[in-house]
Amino acid sequence: MFRKIVVVFFLAIFCLTSCKHKIVQQLPSNFVEVPIPEYESDDWRQLNYTQNEIVVENHNGQAIIKLLDKNQVKGDTCRLIVPDGILLGVDHGEWRGSLTYVPNKKDATQTKIVDGNIHSIFYFQDKIYFTEGLAHLMESQGGLYLLESNDDKFIPHLVANLEDEPEAISVCHDKIIIATFENLYIIRDAKKELIFSKTFWNSLYPNSIAYIDDQNIFIGMRGGYAKVNLINKKLRFFKYIR
Repeated sequence: MFRKIVVVFFLAIFCLTSCKHKIVQQLPSNFVEVPIPEYESDDWRQLNYTQNEIVVENHNGQAIIKLLDKNQVKGDTCRLIVPDGILLGVDHGEWRGSLTYVPNKKDATQTKIVDGNIHSIFYFQDKIYFTEGLAHLMESQGGLYLLESNDDKFIPHLVANLEDEPEAISVCHDKIIIATFENLYIIRDAKKELIFSKTFWNSLYPNSIAYIDDQNIFIGMRGGYAKVNLINKKLRFFKYIR
């Protein structure tokens, strides 16, 4: 059996008490900030071909950076425990997947809710949401859905047409952050805001988002991680180096 090896880097963020709060970022030694690579440039191709996937997490307000092999990152299923059962999402790419309700009761019938590639299922403000989409060949599409439930019956409602495959999300108390195949969106009060369009991470496959605050949002992807500042709409990229 293949053994999973994880190298973890800590990206420390400290708030200093003074007349103004200052954020000091301590960059892991295995990363270097580089200019945003142009899509399909030599620098971009080097990132696209690498086996290194950088995954980010928020651990008690601290960003954690993990190094994985690209085959270790994304599974083809996601799930959410709900009253009396489980919501099971499957992503089979061009062969399509599904969202299914699996009841806890023995011999109870499973219910298929929708066909499509399900990327995430989660609670937000006490309601159930899921993302669905596909990027294949020259086509990319996707959406964010609200899932209403009543007596084990589930009805999906489109909240936001993302016009692109959703790759990674972060659920905050007041908003949902979604990195798609090449865009970045904020969903707030059921309204969609496009933050960045046609970014360099097209085909670098964002895999995770760590939200610290509006000035420190980290997006893990193939070959490195991006840092987003929502206040000034600034995007930076940090490349993994051996």
